[in-house]
Parts: sequence; structure tokens; C-alpha cells
Amino acid sequence: MYKNKKIIGIIPARKNSKGVKNKNIYKIKGKPLIEFTLAEAKKSKFLTKLILTTDDEKIIKLSNKFSLDKIIKRKKSLCRSNSSSIDVIIDVLKKTKKIEPDYIMLLQPTSPLRKAMDIDNAIKSLVNNKKFHSLVSVVKIANCHPYKSHKIKKKFLVPLFPSKVHLPRQKLETIYKSNGSIYISKTKTFLEKKTFFHKTLPYIMSSKASLDIDTVEDIKIFKKIKNL
Repeated sequence: MYKNKKIIGIIPARKNSKGVKNKNIYKIKGKPLIEFTLAEAKKSKFLTKLILTTDDEKIIKLSNKFSLDKIIKRKKSLCRSNSSSIDVIIDVLKKTKKIEPDYIMLLQPTSPLRKAMDIDNAIKSLVNNKKFHSLVSVVKIANCHPYKSHKIKKKFLVPLFPSKVHLPRQKLETIYKSNGSIYISKTKTFLEKKTFFHKTLPYIMSSKASLDIDTVEDIKIFKKIKNL
């Protein structure tokens, strides 16, 4: 809890995945990927409750050692590859009505380099900035600026932004992308808008801390960063 605000952390971890088979429990030096997120979330000073939503019995079993506040066995309709994380969160809120949180935080297991410090700093940033209703972690885009991007139209290479394509690098504005690590919203706003992108405050993270595990190559990068 921070400034008397109830804040629940939601960790979504379904069984199947496309890029890496059983990604959430993929073992890295004997440690399942999801444990990096569980361990840091448990260190948070401000999360009031920590909730896991999953359809995987193996994930439920390994998460028991972290003494989570609630584990929700997710129904099959919310475990498809095209299932919306928004619907998953709404399902969690329906099943935890008694908690009545002021804020919800989504912590995806595919961001293993996010620290408890990031979780708590993000919470403080949002709660202390009254004009914002949500917060999303982002990382600066260093390469592949959208102004330099192209598409293929009728076999011709066409700039996405014709008027900007010839701008020198020094004149390109700084831009950011969501890194998938932290999403927070006022619960009331989330239920009304069904998004984390409403009056959103950015929480800027380093490129190293922003690693998102989606492929085997990402796992190799993670091992290198952690010296595993």
C-alpha cells in the first residue's frame, strides 16, 4: 500500500506460447522464467496483493513457494493466443471484488529484468501525479526511427512519412515504445476505458532492463546480461 491506496499486482501466465514453447516456465540455469517476476514482485513495498492468473498446473505448483495472495485458475476461453490481456484483468477483478483496489498493475513474466525498485517507483510516480490515470513503462527507440520506415505498395518501396524521410538524424524527435514491463491504472478508469492508455504517464526504463522475452534469441540475450 502507498498513501493508503490499495494496489494489486496481476501476473498473467498461460500455458502455451508460440515463440518459445512453455515460455513462462522455460528454465534458465534451473530457474523458470516466471520466477524472476514473482521474486521481484514479492519484494515490492507497495503492492497490497499479488495475484497470479494461469491455466498451468506447473506454474501454480512452482508459485506456491512465493505465498501469493490469490491464484486464479483461468478458464480456457481466456487462454487462447488471441485472448486479450484486458479481458484477463477484468476476469481477475470480478473474482477479487472484495479487495476493491484503487489501482491495478500488470506484470508480465516476459520482462525478467524489471526490479522491485521499478515497480515501486512506478507506483509512486502515478499516485503522486494526480492528473494522470495510468502509467506505462517505455524505452527510448535508439534505432529504426519510424520516420525512416517504409512499406511496399504495389511492389514499390514507399516511405511511411514522405515529408520526414530525409530528415537528418540530429533533427529526429526522441520517441519511445512500450516495453511490456509495467502497466498501471486506476481501477475505475480501467473498467471504464478498457485500456492502460488513458491520461497515461510514461515510466522510462533503460534498454537493458526493457528486454522482453519472445524468442529463443531473447533468452540468449537474457543469459548474457545475467551472466548465466
